[in-house]
Amino acid sequence: MLASVPTGVDAARLVDEVVPLQSEEIVIPAAGVRSLRWDGETLVDDADGGARFDLDGTVHGRRFGVSFRFDRAVVSPTGRFTVLLERYGTKAVLFDQGRVLRELDRSFYFANVYEYPFTFLLLPDGREAIAHCPRKYCRIDIEEAATGCCLTDGVDRKPIDLFHSRLAMSPGGKWLASAGWYWHPFDVANVWSIEDVLADPRVLDQDGVRLGLDHEVESLLFLDDTRLLLACGADNLDDVPTTPSLRLLELPSARALAQVARPMPNGTLVPFDREHVLALYEHPRLVRLADGVVVREWPHLPTGRQRSSIGWLRGTRTLEAIPPFAKHPQAPMFAVAAADRITVVRLR
Repeated sequence: MLASVPTGVDAARLVDEVVPLQSEEIVIPAAGVRSLRWDGETLVDDADGGARFDLDGTVHGRRFGVSFRFDRAVVSPTGRFTVLLERYGTKAVLFDQGRVLRELDRSFYFANVYEYPFTFLLLPDGREAIAHCPRKYCRIDIEEAATGCCLTDGVDRKPIDLFHSRLAMSPGGKWLASAGWYWHPFDVANVWSIEDVLADPRVLDQDGVRLGLDHEVESLLFLDDTRLLLACGADNLDDVPTTPSLRLLELPSARALAQVARPMPNGTLVPFDREHVLALYEHPRLVRLADGVVVREWPHLPTGRQRSSIGWLRGTRTLEAIPPFAKHPQAPMFAVAAADRITVVRLR
């Protein structure tokens, strides 16, 4: 668990130590990779027609044609459904066991600058569902994946003015989260009980669990169904620069379990094991949850400078390139794609 850090600690003194860990890197020649996920010990690029990459370097070409600029793939908890989407666009398509089931869309409003809001859900009765924003940028709807039946209709919906993005489900299916933003812009996090949402969809139109945050949220990660890890940025509501931090909250109370200051942004958080997470700002860093120390990092593997659902680089109108990345769901290894290769890092 994250250790608490005294308020006002000097970030310059929080120097990360590097602890030697045995690891190996496997380089697979591959150009134009759009997305990555693991299937056993094989990597799959669903967004580019299901091309497969074995760890021995064998490449299996596309299984189907993709005549659109999809650059992200999301697979459902059971593996039955897959969604391909354009990260900064309005179009997605839902597949059922490789067969196109239906097309999905979102509002055009600022869609070219922030991430498409989407996640799969596993409902209490075992059905798989999708959460996305097909009507308005500020309204989340939940639909049965197989049928398209909307489970959040039938009531008068009046959502607050919030751009939902980076939707996520907790591992046990209890919580739904959004890491989006509101104007001016300011990055925020929201969490809702899926049970409460299904009982009354208007719950989604409010803030949800009161997290008590006044800092921008770079990203969030459910460690389990009772703990939410937040990467908080250096800006707060008073526009006073502060130190980036990792914060661990208990659900549903939102009680702060721990907080640790960090000398650099964390960016996107990815689960690694019970004791570590990966922070992907600029390059992968393996961060120890006990104290926030970086125990290993890979500066030669760029992973982008994403610190928000908004893709514009700070102070510019240039979209940040986000290299495809995939952590293996069981093994201590991950993969990151570059222009002409996939690098697999395996720790021992």
